[in-house]
Amino acid sequence: MSLAPVFGIVLVVLDVLFIALGVRVGRHHREFERRSRLADAQVIELLHQVIGTPDVPGRDGIWKPVVRFVLPDGRPIEVETTHGSNPPPAQPGQRVQVRYDPERPTSVRLAVGPSSGGLLSPLFVVVGSVVAVGGLVTLALGLLAARFL
Repeated sequence: MSLAPVFGIVLVVLDVLFIALGVRVGRHHREFERRSRLADAQVIELLHQVIGTPDVPGRDGIWKPVVRFVLPDGRPIEVETTHGSNPPPAQPGQRVQVRYDPERPTSVRLAVGPSSGGLLSPLFVVVGSVVAVGGLVTLALGLLAARFL
């Protein structure tokens, strides 16, 4: 018996979960955009964050800006942004716009660019959809092979 149908089913199930995660990330991003406020900020530092195992060669990681801005009530905020990228999204000394949550002003993202968090949801959905199609094709071919062999 061929394992292709089983592999196809597993791929489809995993990809449905991947797509659901993408939808959830998108909803979270849109909710943050809705409730957040814009502020002018200055990048004061870049922090390097290694993703995965640090001792694996070729792991460059991401750069997360530390920004400083002032809330409407005059309180200064200095915080690491929640998202980063590689190459760095901004350089120290650069002026940027940030989005912050008024309920939790230390929850901050850059307003635009790869570090804004807006690219994650479409990426999850597109990759999940493409691989799900591959899973469906594998399932169909496996079922056909099982029927005729």
